[in-house]
Amino acid sequence: ALEAVMKLAPDKPYPGANLVAEALVWFARGEGINRAVAAAPKQTDAMKLAGFLVPYGFRTDTALTSGEAMRRAADSPDVELLLVDVRCQKPAVKTLVQEMRADARTHEIPVAILTTHASRLAGPVVLFSPPDTPLDQQTAYDLLAPDNPFAHSLAVTYPMPVDARGTRWMLDDLYLKTSTRPADPTVRLLQGRRALGWIREAVERAGTPDGANVYAFEDIDNLVTRATASATLFFDGVELAAVVPSARMQALLAELTAQPVFDIQTRQFVAQRFLSSIDKHGVLLRGKQVQVLYDRYNASKDQPGEVQRLLAALLDAVEEKTFDTENRYRP
Repeated sequence: ALEAVMKLAPDKPYPGANLVAEALVWFARGEGINRAVAAAPKQTDAMKLAGFLVPYGFRTDTALTSGEAMRRAADSPDVELLLVDVRCQKPAVKTLVQEMRADARTHEIPVAILTTHASRLAGPVVLFSPPDTPLDQQTAYDLLAPDNPFAHSLAVTYPMPVDARGTRWMLDDLYLKTSTRPADPTVRLLQGRRALGWIREAVERAGTPDGANVYAFEDIDNLVTRATASATLFFDGVELAAVVPSARMQALLAELTAQPVFDIQTRQFVAQRFLSSIDKHGVLLRGKQVQVLYDRYNASKDQPGEVQRLLAALLDAVEEKTFDTENRYRP
């Protein structure tokens, strides 16, 4: 649907444009990695659950309440699994599952509801009785799970895993019972890169003389910062940073150019985008941010010549836009 809309390239705001912007930002967070969320009332328990997923390649965020688990699950298209201790509240786990199924971002994420009560049962069951229900009554309800109308909820109750073997059995059984598998990570990465590209195109069009601000991307600076912190979205994030008219984005590009963790080719790539931003938007950096450029250059005397030339190029671009040919300040 997004692809169809972006191919049409609307040149003025239209009903539903805000939903398109929200969807673009959500897809742009896809890094093509395996993410999960582990929720438990105590941080130590949540971390323990996260540890169980390490051998299976998950990068797991932790949460202490159901509400926090919901926010983290909805934060990225890469989240493909939720482990939640049935004792979590705010809201109750039953409500959490209902909210997840009502939200397009989370409605297909399988949920493993973990309970110590279930450890006395013969196997996993779908939980739709209150967690404080006596065990004998709880099993009477839950053992009807294969025929109950809530079986499509993709939420299955399991005994709390205690080792790698139990975790492996739980994951295999969860995917079998919910008949769901997440999109391939390479697909999610492709979607994330395309979404960042579409956002860049929209921002560029809005900056042209005849362009209209069709999409209002809220907090786009944070989106770019997040992308440039990702190993898989870094270059796409840098490209987007170059077209966003923001002092924070120019400062970010200068900061990335100065980072010694990157090879010289990557730093040159970022520097070119900084120069492009200066050329397109002028100098948006504040006084202290410009001073940082001078400080970095002055501190680079012991660095390789190519690095010094790179940092000097940033200063030259700023000075060229700030002062005229007679070295007079140009506001």
